[in-house]
Amino acid sequence: MDSSSSQPNTSRNATSVCCKFSVVLPGKVFLPGSSEYDSSVGSYFFRTARQTPACILEPNSAEDIEAIVNVLASDTGVKFAIRSGGHTPNPHQSNVDDGITIDLRGLNKIERVEGHSNILAVGTGAKWGDVYDYLEKTGRAAVGSRESSVGVGGFITGGGLSFFAPELGFASENVVNMEIVTPRGILCANANENADLFRAVRGGQGNFGIVTRFDIKTHERSTYWGGGILYPESSEDAQLQAWSDLKNGKYDPHAAIVQSYLFFGAQKSFMISNNMVYLQEAEHPVGLAGFENIQPQVEGTNTMRLDTTKNFALELQGWQPLDQYAVYVTTTIKFSPSVGKKINSIWREATLLISDSPNVTSVLTYQQFPPQSKDNPNGMGLQVDDELHKDHLIVIISIYWHETNDSERITNVAKDTMDRMEAAAAGENALHTFKYINYAAYWQQPARSYGEAANEAARGVSAKYDPQGVFRKQAVGFKFQ
Repeated sequence: MDSSSSQPNTSRNATSVCCKFSVVLPGKVFLPGSSEYDSSVGSYFFRTARQTPACILEPNSAEDIEAIVNVLASDTGVKFAIRSGGHTPNPHQSNVDDGITIDLRGLNKIERVEGHSNILAVGTGAKWGDVYDYLEKTGRAAVGSRESSVGVGGFITGGGLSFFAPELGFASENVVNMEIVTPRGILCANANENADLFRAVRGGQGNFGIVTRFDIKTHERSTYWGGGILYPESSEDAQLQAWSDLKNGKYDPHAAIVQSYLFFGAQKSFMISNNMVYLQEAEHPVGLAGFENIQPQVEGTNTMRLDTTKNFALELQGWQPLDQYAVYVTTTIKFSPSVGKKINSIWREATLLISDSPNVTSVLTYQQFPPQSKDNPNGMGLQVDDELHKDHLIVIISIYWHETNDSERITNVAKDTMDRMEAAAAGENALHTFKYINYAAYWQQPARSYGEAANEAARGVSAKYDPQGVFRKQAVGFKFQ
């Protein structure tokens, strides 16, 4: 175990547990001051997630994870965090002060499942860019993140919104099996074996165990139409009308749109972007025409072309702010132009309140709600018969800033802004209770938005596989009721 004479003020219990881990996992335990520790903390995408744990564990096998869980179960006062990609901006979710952070990036193996040409076994610590790179050579694609640097584990256990969402649902519904470590040991969970656990984990994040491997379905898909376009803010009415036309027409599972209203603090300018794909090998498809043909467009920003999932994900990754403070907050609405107009106005007013923060970036994004699977239900409490994919959108505010002193003010503005947006939507009977957990702010309690039946099922799964409550009580992050 690497160490340094300069250590933060960690709890005595956590420090003692770190010493135990140095015996159980020699060479895989790192204390503050070591290069490995500093590299891990510094690798989180956002500064808001760079907490300072008592030690960081870097396992590379399910057996390592089992040993970790056994030690944590014997020291019930120690908090711990589970980290795969480290993409969430939330503090104390994939990292923790004065506790133990389990860095899963060493579990990153990618290989085909023998005897199943369409199934890929993916380690929880792999990045989606690596998955796409592997699959591109085969002419197949996976239902994964739209940004290449996002980790596999947190993305899938939170549900997972992808380019393929309108056609194939949440990424979690494209998992056929997972290897997961609970206090009961290393288990397989799928539709036939530990099926209750399999359902609960998909949308339940780290409440039940640590997933070490996902076996995911892949799909024949080499190239398809997609890219991005930037527009001036004067196109707002046309943008909202394009959503209305899409939602009021016949459902098109091939059309996937992510529409963002943007404020770039460095330029003091508002703009609108559409990042979109059409999941067929056809140029300028009718299904995207309502968005693709909006004029005017910012000259030189139209990247629409036939390309691969790998390259579309790299393109979006290039837009992702890095090494900044950040906050996400989310809701779900039944879309109409009038609701969209009110939400946009609220966001614009709030953005002007924080526009004096140096180089702040404020973003309001709308994206489609995925259809639900009858044959492979998840743990998010969503009902197939609700058909939310036909007329609902998931909304996210994401704000990025540079100055530590602005953190409290901007976070409070984000919270107040979402409260006002939800009130406006509720006033038009357009507010849905569901909050997508991968976009939720730390104060939102998204697991509770799944409803009482899902929460009751989650409590039962926890009691069955983790009767001591190791993950329920000690793991940081969102909790069920």
